[in-house]
Amino acid sequence: MSKTILLLAKSAIAAKPRSEMESLAAAVAQRLEGVNVTHAFSEQGSPSLRERLTELALYGATEIDDMPVMLPMEPAFPAWIGR
Repeated sequence: MSKTILLLAKSAIAAKPRSEMESLAAAVAQRLEGVNVTHAFSEQGSPSLRERLTELALYGATEIDDMPVMLPMEPAFPAWIGR
């Protein structure tokens, strides 16, 4: 494994947000042949950022690009952004 894109979201405490991130990672991976795409959560949820980075290091990732994403959508976010 060489290049990896890590989609990084804030948190997920339910199954739906984790599923959204898995689907997003799979969609990105389909478009980028030869690039490993995975996801992690920076505050709450599994896999945590620390867990994922440790896993990638153990598998020999030589380049990791972190890409922050606004998914999964937090329930209060649409109301907050609308103000």
